[in-house]
Amino acid sequence: MNDKELIRFLVNENAAFRKQIAKLTLTLEASQKETKDNQKETDRIVSKLTGEIKKLSKMLFSSTSEKRPKTKKSNIPEPLLEAVSSQQNHTDEQQQNEPVLIKEKKTKPPRRVYEGLEEKIINLPPLEDVSGLRFIRNEETIRYSFIEPKIIKIIYKRAIYGDGDNIYTTPLPDYIIERCSADISLLAHIAVNKFYYHLPTHRQLEMFKNIGIDWPKSTLNSWVTRAIEMLSPIFEVLEKQVINSPYLNIDETTIPILLKGVNKTKKGYMWGVISPSANLMSFKYNQGSRSFAILEEILKDYSGTIQSDGYSAYKSLEKGVFRKRIRRLSCLAHIRRKFIESEPTDPRAQKAIDYISRLYSIEKECYDPDLPTEQKMTVEQIKQYRLTHSVPILREFYRWLQSNSSDETVLPQSLFGKAVNYALNEYPGQIGVLRNGAFRIDNNVAERAMRAPVLGRKNYMFCGEHAGGERAAHIYSIMASCKMNKIDPYTYLVDILKRFMSHNHLKLDQLLPNKWTPLLENE
Repeated sequence: MNDKELIRFLVNENAAFRKQIAKLTLTLEASQKETKDNQKETDRIVSKLTGEIKKLSKMLFSSTSEKRPKTKKSNIPEPLLEAVSSQQNHTDEQQQNEPVLIKEKKTKPPRRVYEGLEEKIINLPPLEDVSGLRFIRNEETIRYSFIEPKIIKIIYKRAIYGDGDNIYTTPLPDYIIERCSADISLLAHIAVNKFYYHLPTHRQLEMFKNIGIDWPKSTLNSWVTRAIEMLSPIFEVLEKQVINSPYLNIDETTIPILLKGVNKTKKGYMWGVISPSANLMSFKYNQGSRSFAILEEILKDYSGTIQSDGYSAYKSLEKGVFRKRIRRLSCLAHIRRKFIESEPTDPRAQKAIDYISRLYSIEKECYDPDLPTEQKMTVEQIKQYRLTHSVPILREFYRWLQSNSSDETVLPQSLFGKAVNYALNEYPGQIGVLRNGAFRIDNNVAERAMRAPVLGRKNYMFCGEHAGGERAAHIYSIMASCKMNKIDPYTYLVDILKRFMSHNHLKLDQLLPNKWTPLLENE
């Protein structure tokens, strides 16, 4: 091989090596890119799972309260605080920023006075001979006694007279349920215990056994069922009163339903609608569905403003034919909850919680529960106060949300990323709150009201058939409305069950908890 052939051979070999190196380089780059993508996906999955684990751990082992810890404030006047701080700077440099707290002497709270209780005075004479001694004073010690409940058997005796084929006797008092041995007071007691105090039927039966009554469970269930069915017309009027309000709070919760022939319960849903202006609440159960069709039926004739969480069925009201007559407000408490859940995995969530805490501080000024009624802000004053103080915080909060939404380090599927996206989607609903001082920044009034069926289902486990769910919705509506109007549900039920048959059914609204006045004994 001469020199030229050798040079040509080496050139070809060099070109082949270069092609091979280029090919291997491309393969290596592709492999590195794939490895990098796999690592990103792994980091995303690990971050997501870590967040879920921390979220579940907090739900299991941490406090369920969403309130932030309060910072202790110093009670020392400013000049004295500065003097003490300057002195500490000379003695201990590490303690110069620590606040000095003065412990206030705790005073014993005043004794609570309960009006209207039956009183029994027992005089305790001295054990020694006190004749000739100077009287100093009388001393009273109060102790509250409990009288065990009891069942009274009422026997109506009627004389019967005959004149040929005619029979004469005194008619029985009016009663809503024929051939029922339970008095109205007993029916009300059982219903209130189950649907207000969440005491299931089998526990009530044990209590009745302790006082000498052994009723079958089916008997008590039958009594309550018939009593609730008799109250259906009142529920229908209540529902109409609620839906006629210009502003509603809406929420839903699950309720187990046991259908005939099925071995396990079905997860049904109960919808709760509150009218703050009418001070009434109605629960709606329809085949246990959570679909938009049920919400559409509830609000088919409604025109006004509703407030809810970000569930898709509620957001659908912002589209189509509903958009022209229904406005939806969002719930700031749900926005805050998302950031609280993401805080353990991403400390940036703390900034959002601070913004929201500042908004709630303004709301506390608007709705200060400690102020007397005459000193509380009017609806117009609340609106102006929010425009002055809340709007700057909301603008700053929105800019912060946009900044984090476009940040590449915020993974969309992470808890923090989901919280940011949820807040941005719900932000227009928070702006809508500024239109009226009567609107609240959260839907907590509905959240609290939904605790009743939640506590109930934990105790009585399930409702029998869809009809049982509908009856539960009816009686829960009455119980919740009684609670909103601060009236005793037992007294209310006893009174309206006595008056129901003789009351003008065109004026059933007078028997609703927000308009009800008890019937006097002599009426």
